[in-house]
Amino acid sequence: MTDDARAALAQLRDPSQFEWYVIPLLLLVLYVYAAEVERRNAGERHKAGAGGSAATRGAPYSPGGQASGRRPG
Repeated sequence: MTDDARAALAQLRDPSQFEWYVIPLLLLVLYVYAAEVERRNAGERHKAGAGGSAATRGAPYSPGGQASGRRPG
């Protein structure tokens, strides 16, 4: 390992470089991402019908599309 790599690694592992503003910023990003995913999934459930996917309605089919039991009929 070169001297420059050792110096960079030492600086990376130095706890005085840590800034606490990163944690609330990361939480905000995760919240916005989760909200967008939920909004997108809610839109897809709306398009699929009032019951959502087959897995949430308790249908005898797995979410992967393969039969996991008897066929309705």
